[in-house]
Amino acid sequence: PTSKLCWLCEYQGNRTTNEVVRFILDGIPHMSIDSLVAQSVYLLGQVEPTSHPDTAQIKRHITEHMLHPRVKFALQLHEITRMQKEIAKCVTAVDVESGERTVNPAAMRVYLTLCSQLTSVYKTGEEKLMYNQGSMDK
Repeated sequence: PTSKLCWLCEYQGNRTTNEVVRFILDGIPHMSIDSLVAQSVYLLGQVEPTSHPDTAQIKRHITEHMLHPRVKFALQLHEITRMQKEIAKCVTAVDVESGERTVNPAAMRVYLTLCSQLTSVYKTGEEKLMYNQGSMDK
């Protein structure tokens, strides 16, 4: 697209755009962002073969423009999971002099806090979360 506006924002309300947005809202709690973006590009390519957003534009729309709680919540879960993986790398360290592996207490606390927060969210159950269909989509 030659427009400086986001394609999905520019055509908000259009039947095709609404279908893609619905697909994103339905899929985001269950799949990776990259898979969601790739499938959205494919869907748009089937309906709008000559003019549709590319992968980067759709990813930007999802991560920066969409304000729906389901999207923001899923993005936060992805970010917490990413941080968890990074912090896990710092939980233990090898002492240079002795070669002994030690635990980094600060990193361990952060890691366990993230684990606890994720566990708490998942124990809540999808039906009670604020983005559930019953509370947002009617």
